[in-house]
Amino acid sequence: MCSRYHSSSLKLSAVRCTAPSKSSSDIAQIELIQEVRYRKQAEIEGRQLSLTDELTGLHNRRAFLLMAAQQLKIAHRMKVFCWVIFIDLDGLKQVNDTLGHDMGDALIIDAGRLLKQSFRNSDIVARLGGDEFIVFISSYFKDADTIQARLQTNIANFNQQQNRSYKLSMSIGIERYSPESNMSLEQLIARSDKLMYAQKRLKRQSLT
Repeated sequence: MCSRYHSSSLKLSAVRCTAPSKSSSDIAQIELIQEVRYRKQAEIEGRQLSLTDELTGLHNRRAFLLMAAQQLKIAHRMKVFCWVIFIDLDGLKQVNDTLGHDMGDALIIDAGRLLKQSFRNSDIVARLGGDEFIVFISSYFKDADTIQARLQTNIANFNQQQNRSYKLSMSIGIERYSPESNMSLEQLIARSDKLMYAQKRLKRQSLT
């Protein structure tokens, strides 16, 4: 608010301005804007948490299904191959039973870190829950044996270089998506899961 006043000695006039006081409605509007901002930030943080596995920092099941479905549509439209890799940690229950659940969690974290480092940032690496992980990658691998070899090499290097109370071991199932096959994401997951269990059975049989 501004008011004009006159100086009789200098014959000058000036304008004196004072900031208007905020009304109760103005204050309420400012508080409302702040509340909306807080809610938006909380929503963003909640959305991030809802798509992230808290233990490993990888994508969780929900995030994988959303992102992989989108990538599969792109692969089908672009006529390119891609891969779904189903991974199960070997011996997690034994680590939990003999070394404790903290060491079991450490094993899960190590597995997630190794998988993340084994693939590109653009690939989708997720923990489904418990001892199960899954990866969706594009067509830069020529065959499943190449993927299997990379993972087994990285696992061997980890066990050799890291001083852990446990050995990292994974059973792995790999299914390729061909645009001509028109398989759904659910079918790819089911087939890679089946291949993973077949490998796990072979490992168990070799120990008996």
